[in-house]
Amino acid sequence: MLYFMKIEFNKIDNKNFNLLRFLNSPNLNYEIHQKIEHLQENESTKKRILWRLEGKNSKSPYLIVQTNFQPNLERFRNQFNFSHYFKDEIHLKTINLNPNEGEMFFFKIRANPTKNVTFLKDKKKKGHRIPITKTKDDENDVDEIAHWLERKGKLHGFSPLNLNYFKETILELEVVKNKKHTSIHNSILFSGLLQVKDSNLFKSTIENGIGNAKILGFGLLSIKRMH
Repeated sequence: MLYFMKIEFNKIDNKNFNLLRFLNSPNLNYEIHQKIEHLQENESTKKRILWRLEGKNSKSPYLIVQTNFQPNLERFRNQFNFSHYFKDEIHLKTINLNPNEGEMFFFKIRANPTKNVTFLKDKKKKGHRIPITKTKDDENDVDEIAHWLERKGKLHGFSPLNLNYFKETILELEVVKNKKHTSIHNSILFSGLLQVKDSNLFKSTIENGIGNAKILGFGLLSIKRMH
């Protein structure tokens, strides 16, 4: 069973300085991660939470959040100055996902397409991850961004049939994990139509997301059945 939440930010106006400062923070993705971690059952649990920020530049931004455990909404509301940022009502629903092979879905995902490269002088060292930015144009025969999702589809039980994407930005975030460091992320918003090729693998993909930097708002694959 999956739990889906829509968590709406308060109305944006010039009087809500805390919210304005928060939404304009250069480290926004990491700060959102820190807040939604309070949805965990308790302080010691570290289960998978997938999320995506919607409508950041609108007057009504909100978060789409997905877990495979019962979120602790009371803890979430009480662990920080919740009312400074979010509306009190949190829309929660549960879904038992049973996709069938051959079934088609509309989809949306904000992903962080990267690739490993090894510099010539450091062949023995672990490769470095760099953003995939090349699109198909006069200089490139292959659209590397679209190819990234097609390749992920083969690994995760689906095939994109109709694929669109929007190159949002390159994010440079300060992340604290054991020690403080800067991480660079390639924000691409994909949407379109996909077909399920392996139902069990696809179900696992929905539960666990795609790609890296999931704690920072990447990798949540949202789907809607075709009627």
